[in-house]
Amino acid sequence: MKTGLSARVKQGEVSRIQVCGSHRNLQRLLYALVALSFLLEASVPASALVWRHPFPQSISRDIAASPSPRVSVSSRPEYLWYEAENMRGLATDERGEPILNPSWLNHPKAKAPGWGINGPGVSAEWSQGGESEWNSVAASADETRATIYQDIEVPRAGDYKVWIRYADWAGRSENFVVRITQEVETGRKGDGERGGRGDTEMRRRGDTGITASESLFAASPRHPVSPSPHHPVSSLHHPVAPSPLRPVTFVHEFGATDLIDTHDEVSMYWGWAFTWDGAPARLDKGPARVFIEIEKATSARRHVDAVLITSDLSYVPEGRRKPDFAGMRYLRQWSTGRSPLTSLLLASGDTSIPADRQRPLIAGRDFLMPWNISKEFWPLYDKPVAERPLYPSHAEPFDQFVAKYKGERDVPIFAS
Repeated sequence: MKTGLSARVKQGEVSRIQVCGSHRNLQRLLYALVALSFLLEASVPASALVWRHPFPQSISRDIAASPSPRVSVSSRPEYLWYEAENMRGLATDERGEPILNPSWLNHPKAKAPGWGINGPGVSAEWSQGGESEWNSVAASADETRATIYQDIEVPRAGDYKVWIRYADWAGRSENFVVRITQEVETGRKGDGERGGRGDTEMRRRGDTGITASESLFAASPRHPVSPSPHHPVSSLHHPVAPSPLRPVTFVHEFGATDLIDTHDEVSMYWGWAFTWDGAPARLDKGPARVFIEIEKATSARRHVDAVLITSDLSYVPEGRRKPDFAGMRYLRQWSTGRSPLTSLLLASGDTSIPADRQRPLIAGRDFLMPWNISKEFWPLYDKPVAERPLYPSHAEPFDQFVAKYKGERDVPIFAS
């Protein structure tokens, strides 16, 4: 026995056995710490995990920086509602005004290229409740490349559903793609680079060094487009090498198949009806950009009304009805008791508007924004004041209106 032990000592076996035993003890300790960390994670707020996590600081920092921590921050669902007509990227005319492409005209691309303003819609839209917020956007059936976008702020990481309200044409396709990109941390810059040691570089997912619009059209094989099974998405126009980062957080094609019942009265009468369609998304907390893109021609015009991004996975939108926003929920709860509210206005004192906050006058008058002005009015500016109405106006028949109110300062229609 002594001889065997002596031989092992000579070979260093005893020291290796001791080290192995120490490793096992350390391994057991780490397992215990992992179990403790999960218990803490279930009972301690996510923000506290960075400082109270039992792991070493470097490991804690990596866990805290995880792009999509599954932590339930609030039981209140999030509803992010965006109007398509308010997005950036609409095609404009020589005056810088968005082009018009209403459903009742159904312009081709030659007359209305890109995304344009559809409304306010008339009979077809009004007979089904109208557009959300009185307007929407549209692109011609033969349009092959157009993009509008909206910058948003995702309130917290988690699972969401992206809903789109658009016109579903009976027996025809109206394909368009919705993408969402987000900022991700790419690592720390070394010495000699801009920002120096420890400066964290941020880039937008999909940023590969080419132009922003081109990079956002580039899909990585790791995150393919999720098209309709019957209408696959065509190859993208700007292929680039796959990035180790996710180029997009969400991408899905809409409008490839009919969703409205073939016996729907509105669809049978007008040939189309508004519908909602949605797809799941996994979003990180922070800035994001939502794109509505056209990549190919289709058999029907593209007509998009609104976008809803919600963490309420059981919610299904209906018509133009809004979800239970926090503001409306608060007002509804207040209306049950109607407790007195403190006025934001001072009970006494000077209520005049300071000079530096007053609107500048235009031609000696306060600002006035008329709308629905007849196109026949504008050429009348070339005539003497006594031969035309003094104010922009619209009336039918317009000639009789001009004959009655030319040169008049008091116009009952504006005075009402």
